[in-house]
Amino acid sequence: MRRHGILAGTLAAMCMVWAGTALAAGSTMTPTTPTTAKSHAAKSATYRTVRGEVTAVQPDSVTLKESGKSNEIFKATLSNKTTVHEGKTKKSANDLKVGERIAVRYSYDSANQVNLANSIRILHEAPKA
Repeated sequence: MRRHGILAGTLAAMCMVWAGTALAAGSTMTPTTPTTAKSHAAKSATYRTVRGEVTAVQPDSVTLKESGKSNEIFKATLSNKTTVHEGKTKKSANDLKVGERIAVRYSYDSANQVNLANSIRILHEAPKA
């Protein structure tokens, strides 16, 4: 009797897998090219992160003083693809204020020679002693 239960469970699992692949094959999603581990690692290596205090906010850029560096100023160009968030709350570039601590994930655009901001994370202030 136990054999029949195992066999029935295995058959049920196989049917579910088959149905899932049949549904996926019939979907209207466009095929994508598979990525290799090398290309995936290279893509993530193109982004860098800088943290600091906001010194200026413009409609198309944000400037900050880097943490741990005495006079290093960093400017990131904003685009319509730049996301701004605080924790899980989505915000906009208009919500950034001078004096706030942020982390900017960016990539360098060598054609335009600018740092393109991919995402900006508003950081919580450290508790004051």
